Amino acid sequence: NPGVTLRAIHVHHGLSANADAWVTHCENVCQQWQVPLVVERVQLAQEGLGIEAQARQARYQAFARTLLPGEVLVTAQHLDDQCETFLLALKRGSGPAGLSAMAEVSEFAGTRLIRPLLARTRGELEQWALAHGLRWIEDESNQDDSYDRNFLRLRVVPLLQQRWPHFAEATARSAALCAEQESLLDELLADDLAHCQTSQGTLQIAPMLAMSDARRAAIIRRWLAGQNAPMPSRDALVRIWQEVALAREDASPCLRLGAFEIRRYQSQLWWIKSVTGQSETIVPWQTWLQPLELPAGLGSVQLTAG
Repeated sequence: NPGVTLRAIHVHHGLSANADAWVTHCENVCQQWQVPLVVERVQLAQEGLGIEAQARQARYQAFARTLLPGEVLVTAQHLDDQCETFLLALKRGSGPAGLSAMAEVSEFAGTRLIRPLLARTRGELEQWALAHGLRWIEDESNQDDSYDRNFLRLRVVPLLQQRWPHFAEATARSAALCAEQESLLDELLADDLAHCQTSQGTLQIAPMLAMSDARRAAIIRRWLAGQNAPMPSRDALVRIWQEVALAREDASPCLRLGAFEIRRYQSQLWWIKSVTGQSETIVPWQTWLQPLELPAGLGSVQLTAG
């Protein structure tokens, strides 16, 4: 399409001794095809996450930083990847949202993420690439079955495909049905969520008191999704309600989810970034006529008349 321009991005995770050679390969291919290339080098240092999750998080953060206005992100996940993603979600005990796996088109970083190859198998893509003389890199870590996804790819899925040749297609259909059900729930719960959520993005507790456990959990999930929060487990959802929302009035309840916290204040649930304690910090207020800026990005305090 002459109206479409392409840019390529390669994320250097620094995990392999061959990582620099992979950059050179990308540079050579992009130079041959006359496609501009951006190389993003990332560091993995997110506590509490496995190496796979850290790499994925860093990769998509790099994508988000690199996208220019008007661009969309196109990635090459295929049907076998979709099958693995579905099985990983099943292993975690995920509900319809997790079992929806990957969408062909989704919102991402203020634009869209498009996965046009989800209906094609790895074998089909390899055959096409060989027929067109393409050269590609094989990450040696893909043969390490200590990683969950590789274990499924190398040991589990081939066995399932041997017994049921169309197993990957069946999981993709199930994922699509889960996505359809999740979309329907979004529609049905939109009014409830709007009623509970404040203009500040906090979640009012009072309207949820009369809800069933299932409805309340679905509202909290959607509120967290709107904050771009990692989806909590079922146990974590119970704790959010029992230990934070319903804590005694004189308590200061808090539940950590990754680098963020859920707190209760003024009968509302708040999603805030975790900060180190400031109880020993003294901040001089030079003049009460000006707002006092608090440390660690905690905002400001000001006095108002009346």
